[in-house]
Amino acid sequence: MEECACQRNKGGNHHVTNRIHNSFSGRPAILPVPCVLPLIPSYVSFITGISFDDFKTGDKARIRRLTLINSFAFVFGFSTVFVLLGVSSSYVGKIFAVYYDHIRVIGG
Repeated sequence: MEECACQRNKGGNHHVTNRIHNSFSGRPAILPVPCVLPLIPSYVSFITGISFDDFKTGDKARIRRLTLINSFAFVFGFSTVFVLLGVSSSYVGKIFAVYYDHIRVIGG
């Protein structure tokens, strides 16, 4: 009987660790791409509500505070929307699962 790769790997879950490492290590490689780099100042300006000229001459503590608060609010709102989409999709999926036989017959 042939053993699978998971059984041969007696040292632990290296394949899972490698996948996690690969998924997080790809992120820094995206930032210096020439098509993304010009978007960073406009993104920070959009998040804070401050023009790029005000970044040069404005109060650094105020700008830092606005950037952090607005960034956390943006991430929280974005995450909330996608979590709610996931929850509602799961709910709809459970409804479809209850009527699976009916849907299968109607669908052919």
